Formats: sequence, C-alpha cells, structure tokens
Amino acid sequence: MKVNDQHVVYLRAQMAGDAETMEYVTGQMTVPHAMDGLVPLVDEAFVLVVRKWFGPYYTHGQVIRLVAQVRGLLSEQHTLIDPVVAESEIRRALGESVPLFSDARVRTPAQMALSDFLVRDLELDEAEVWGLLRDARQAVDRHAVGTDGK
Repeated sequence: MKVNDQHVVYLRAQMAGDAETMEYVTGQMTVPHAMDGLVPLVDEAFVLVVRKWFGPYYTHGQVIRLVAQVRGLLSEQHTLIDPVVAESEIRRALGESVPLFSDARVRTPAQMALSDFLVRDLELDEAEVWGLLRDARQAVDRHAVGTDGK
C-alpha cells in the first residue's frame, strides 16, 4: 500500500490530539480507499515506538502492565483497546512469533492508542516524532517494494 504525505500528517495530528488537522486531511482524501495507506504506517510506527520504549529486554508482565495502564487512562473509552489484541500486538512488535490479528479495525485503534501513550511517555520532541514517522514510512515503502517483487 502506498503511504503519502497526508497519511503521515494525519498520524502526527492524531498523536498530537489535533482533531482539526485530522478532519482536514480526511476531508482532502475523498477517493475510495484513500486512507488505506494509514494502516501500514500505523503498524510500522507502532513497532518502532514499542521497541524504543521497551528496549532490548522486556517481560510479559511489563506488556500486561502497559496495556492496563493505557486502558485505565482511556476508561471512558474502555472498548477502544481489546487487551488481548493490544498485548499480542506489542509482543509481535517486539519480535515474538504471535498471530497477527487480521482485522485492522481491531488492531489499528489499539496500536494508535498505545503509540500515543508511548510517544508521550518517551517525551519525544517534535523532531524525534517526525523522525519516527519518516522511518515508519520508509519501512512501509521497503515492504511494498519487497512484496511487489521489485
């Protein structure tokens, strides 16, 4: 899937809680499936920020506590994150061989909420967040080339 600048801007706005920019980008992307590129971008950004937050060593207890903490912060929207999906996605991002939840409508909101928390917890500055998004976009582009056989 092709990731474009608008996908990157949308994800940055989402991380910053900038609903106005998110609405603007969504309004600009009116063709069918225009937002599809957001899913792999979120996935790659999630992997990068999870690995940065956990570092090379982690325990399953830390994964469980992180998910519980984020779910607690979102208590008004407790259904946004399925704990089984969230824990599985974190473990997958950390390199464990766990099944991928194929439904992006379940996986992506959990990844976005967790990524938002981790970016804030890591106290990444603006340049670091844009660097993370750049790296995520490049990873998506590399995967796309690999799957196209080019």
